[in-house]
Amino acid sequence: MIRVILCDDHALIRRGIRDTLADAPDMRVVGEAGDYASCAA
Repeated sequence: MIRVILCDDHALIRRGIRDTLADAPDMRVVGEAGDYASCAA
């Protein structure tokens, strides 16, 4: 299982990537952030 944290300042982009990854059986989105500071913490 590959765990992914999405980090992008555009919510629509994050949602599109999250929805795309939801179809992948071996990937799981475990977190999201809207800016780099939140993602790097």
